[in-house]
Amino acid sequence: MFDDILKELMPEGDGHFNLGEVLLFAFTVGLAVFTAFRSYDFINRTLPPGWEPVAYVGLTVMDGGFLIWALIIALSATSAVQVAIAWSMWLLDGLGLTLVVIADTFYYTQAGQNTVALSDTVSTLAAWAFPVLAVINAAFAILYKIYSPKRVRDRKKRQMEERLRHLEELGELQARIEERQAAIASRLTDQRMSMADLKTAMAEKLAELERLEKELALRRINRAQLDVRGGAVRDAMPVAAAVGNGNNNGHHPEEYNGLDFLNE
Repeated sequence: MFDDILKELMPEGDGHFNLGEVLLFAFTVGLAVFTAFRSYDFINRTLPPGWEPVAYVGLTVMDGGFLIWALIIALSATSAVQVAIAWSMWLLDGLGLTLVVIADTFYYTQAGQNTVALSDTVSTLAAWAFPVLAVINAAFAILYKIYSPKRVRDRKKRQMEERLRHLEELGELQARIEERQAAIASRLTDQRMSMADLKTAMAEKLAELERLEKELALRRINRAQLDVRGGAVRDAMPVAAAVGNGNNNGHHPEEYNGLDFLNE
């Protein structure tokens, strides 16, 4: 950062200082020293006895923050978020520094009642502004580092990696689901084939049963026919015997020619 400041003081790069830049730099340093004394005196009066060294640390909030954020705007901030943070903090620190300088000035120049009342009001505002700005500076300094381009890139890279891992997990889950669906489809296909085989077997059994029933029916019919023929033979046998003995009871033998069916 100091090298960049020197480059600003020597823009031509030929080893000679730019007079305007040097005067502006000296003017800035002089004002910074003046406001630093005022800020130190005001901060020191707000601390308990024996805490004087802490007042030097407090200078980093007002004067230090005002200068540091200005240098960050000029030399360091790159992203839009960093520039917005730096400008916001520079303006807030400048406002707080102004209140502190005015309050410390009024403390030594109380000339009338109105001045005393105004001094109390400004002092109260400055007393509140100092701790509030201390916390805000710390918070925004952390935010400034969080939104540095490198950290933003790293954060986006982590987000992309996390998204890729999530997509990979979804892909694996989808693959498992498809594998399970394929297994279920295979089992259903096997079950359908088993059902088809069962239906075929049942159809064959029914056909066999129907064939057996038909065969049994035919056997019953044949047996009935045989029974009828056997009964007729038994009825015809006494008649044939009578004819053979000549005892026809007055009938002619020609009437018994109907017994020829026994020869069938």
